[in-house]
Amino acid sequence: MYLLFDLGASRLRLARSINGDQFDEPVVLATPPAAEIVPTIIQQAKFLIGGRAPRAVVGGMTRRFFDLAPQLRGAFSATGQTLIQNDAALAALGEAHIRLKDEYDSS
Repeated sequence: MYLLFDLGASRLRLARSINGDQFDEPVVLATPPAAEIVPTIIQQAKFLIGGRAPRAVVGGMTRRFFDLAPQLRGAFSATGQTLIQNDAALAALGEAHIRLKDEYDSS
């Protein structure tokens, strides 16, 4: 199981993926105040994954919150891998992946 999150200036989205290929419907919340972001993500993660340790945690966040990345990495250190990157960079990577997959599938 994988935990995914996107922390933007106005919305926080979290989802789980059972197989690493597709993800469940995301939980969408208003972005909490900075002091509450890490506890909110941890609380929602526990709810989504039912207390199990995910194989990996992958998150995207706006640069405004990059100072929280070490805290989030620490919170999920018991998991296999924690990757936190700029949200725009992850979106671009996802779009490129989907575009290449669509081109491959149509050939």
